[in-house]
Amino acid sequence: MSTKSRLVTVTNLALVASTACLLTACNKSSSASTPGAAGAAAAAGGVSAPAGAAAAIAAATGAGGPLDSSKQCAAIKPADVQALMKAPATAVQNFPGECSFYGGDLKIDIYPNDPTQKYYQNPVNGPGTTPLSGVGDQAQWFAPIVGTNTPWVEAHKGSLTCVVSPADPPETTIPYTGTDPFEKIATADSAAYAAKEGVLCNDIFSAS
Repeated sequence: MSTKSRLVTVTNLALVASTACLLTACNKSSSASTPGAAGAAAAAGGVSAPAGAAAAIAAATGAGGPLDSSKQCAAIKPADVQALMKAPATAVQNFPGECSFYGGDLKIDIYPNDPTQKYYQNPVNGPGTTPLSGVGDQAQWFAPIVGTNTPWVEAHKGSLTCVVSPADPPETTIPYTGTDPFEKIATADSAAYAAKEGVLCNDIFSAS
């Protein structure tokens, strides 16, 4: 599984499981980084910021209990996933706070209790971000390395934040030149691809 442009957030079930393992001395490894543009940049540079057990569990829960994202994950249309990836769309894997496709190469993290936009890291037009219209109340896209990585999307509506963590360019439908890991992506192509990613967040918003 490629990890060059992937953000592993604290809502990932694997992180919660690995946290439990750390507490019970089982032998599993996992990495986590903060969500949003800053976390994506850290992930691109191989820097991770492991969360503590309390933070991991809190991030994976909704209003006082485990987050059931099955309704939101089921609302994501296969055609919308297929528009992003070369391989046939896989069935969604539903984890607490996460909708996963292609074995985790494409992920959508859901933060249902984010009225202060804690997980919507930067305001629209924040450093390194580009506003994305037509998605939620506000949305933006960014890339850990501009012109090289597949764009990420963060969107916010009401009190819900949606973060799309993409696959690497060779696995996706984004136009690019060069070869892995030295792809070159035009800004216009990144923007067009980000708009398609935003559709996944709108699918989730419609079911929330």
